[in-house]
Formats: sequence, C-alpha cells, structure tokens
Amino acid sequence: MIPDKEYRWLSAKAINNSGQIAGTVQLRKWEVCALWDPEKETTLVGPIRDKWGSDEFFATYPEKLNERGQILGHGSIIKGTVSFLGQPDGTYRELSTSGSTGINRAIDLNTDGRVSGFISSSSSYSAVVWDASYRYHRLPVKNNSYAVGVNDKDIVCGWENSAFFICDGTDVSRHTEIPSGAHVSEFSDSSYVSGFFTEKRGFIPIEITSGFVWSPTHGIAIDSASMERQSLVLGINDIGEAVGAIYPIASTFSRLRDLLWNREVVWIGYTPPDPQLEFAEAVLWENGEAIPLKDLVINDSPFDRLIFANDINDHGTIVGEGEVNGKREAFVLEPLPVDDE
Repeated sequence: MIPDKEYRWLSAKAINNSGQIAGTVQLRKWEVCALWDPEKETTLVGPIRDKWGSDEFFATYPEKLNERGQILGHGSIIKGTVSFLGQPDGTYRELSTSGSTGINRAIDLNTDGRVSGFISSSSSYSAVVWDASYRYHRLPVKNNSYAVGVNDKDIVCGWENSAFFICDGTDVSRHTEIPSGAHVSEFSDSSYVSGFFTEKRGFIPIEITSGFVWSPTHGIAIDSASMERQSLVLGINDIGEAVGAIYPIASTFSRLRDLLWNREVVWIGYTPPDPQLEFAEAVLWENGEAIPLKDLVINDSPFDRLIFANDINDHGTIVGEGEVNGKREAFVLEPLPVDDE
C-alpha cells in the first residue's frame, strides 16, 4: 500500500526513478489524479484540485509521469474530456478539450516536457510533438498518422496509416512486425515498446487480446501462451523488464451460450464487459513468460489479489492495482536487495 494518512489510493499508474508515483485517490465521490512523493507525500494534481466543490469535473486520471514529477493526464467533464499537464506542486495547464482545435490528443510525455500526440482537421489527422512552450512540430510522416510515444532521447514512435514508425529527427523507419492497430502502453529510452493487440479467433470468432514487447534489435516477443489466455503488457523499463496482467479466454461454449441466450444484447449492438477480467492477475514478464507477482511476494501481504501491474522503473519497483477486503487499493512492490557476496 502507499503510505498516506489523508487519502485512499485506488490505483498506481506510473512510477519514475525517484520513486514518485502517479495514480488516483478517492476524494469524496470522485476518483482524482494525484502524485505521491517519498518526501512530500500526496499532492492532488489537475483541474479538480481547484474545482473539487463543483460537479463540472467527474474524475481526473494520470496517463504518464516523467522524471521531473510532471503528469500528463485527462479529466472527464460534462462537456467532454480535457487533457492537462500537471506540475509536482499541483498546478496544471489545460492542453485540450473535446471538440477544440490545436492539441486534439496528448498521449505521451518526456522529461523535457515534450508531448506527443496528434492534431486533426475535418478530413485527416497528423502526428505532432509539442515542445515545452506548447508549440507543435509536425513529424516527417504522411497524414492519417499519430505519435503515441516520445522518450527522453526525443525519439518518437507512432502510427502512419497501419504501419508502426520510429522517428529520430528526420530519419523515419517503419516496422510492420508490430500488428496494425496495437495499443502502445510504453516507449522507453532504449526504444523498447510494450503494448497489446486484439485479434479474432475460432469457429465462432471471439476477440483475444495478447501482450507484446518489441525492440529494434530483438524484434517482437508475443505472450508465449497467447493461445491459452489473454494478456496485457502495460509497462516496461530501460533494461526491458516488463509488467502487465493475464486473464482467461472465454470458452467457445460460453460465447455460443451468450449468443443464443442473449440475442437482444447482440441485436442492439451492445458488447457486455468481458467477465474474464474479474480473474485478471498482475504479472512480471520474462522472455514472453508471465510470472504472477503474488508468487514473488515473500512477506505477509494485506492484498487479496494483485490485479494489474501498471509500471516498473529502472530499479525494478513495480506499481499497480489490487484488492484489499474486496476494495480497490494501489500497491507498490519493491525488489529484493541484491546480496553482494
């Protein structure tokens, strides 16, 4: 658990190498973005900080945390969503609002304060990077592209139509081995890419989600048991250690049963939440193999479940979300000290 006397931490989304943690805490009826610092403890970050007495903001969430303690996040509001860049002292700047021009979607953040994402017009969208002065620069890729990652070496990754690209200055390389439409969860300074993709399988097609790790030197590594389970890779550090979650595949029989017994659900185009997610289990990934985090905990733990491992820093500290007495709770898992002998 995150030691905090004032707030209950619901989830830990990201951790940097200084041990600062970005996540969400419970504030009255809201789930709001916060930064935990080992020396300063918890600071609320984002729009709800100065509007918490209003119903305008429903919730705020962190997406990325850099080494300076800045948080890229988004808030849910009555009129849509808003992206913001939060500072360690809780102040922030709004980057975009749904339906606005300029920054249409901010996706990643590096330590220099550069933000990757895209801008859009009525007919297309373009991958861009904003500098610390909030001026945007287009990348040397075609339209219908967006930038999903920017690391501390100012290398950018993203999608150009259906092709994954890496842009280092004016040099652009394309990598077709990453499945089209894959979600990129992290882009490290060593150019490791973590994420997951979804594909349909089976006689009665069901969507299966599989986690992956990719690097320019080693190529792509997909969950070695992707035929037996679903998986997510949610975070990766600079030495290639990755974390995420695994959960079961709904059987063909159960999916056929759902189709036959719940036709009205199919007819109206509604897809119910995947019930298998309630069995999700946080894992550490090693060479495509998933190691449950619960098997790595050697002391008594108050957690009933460790559900999602969201991030891992270069020291090997893992943060995520679990359950204590049936309630959501953020967790921090420290690596064992190395014996010098």
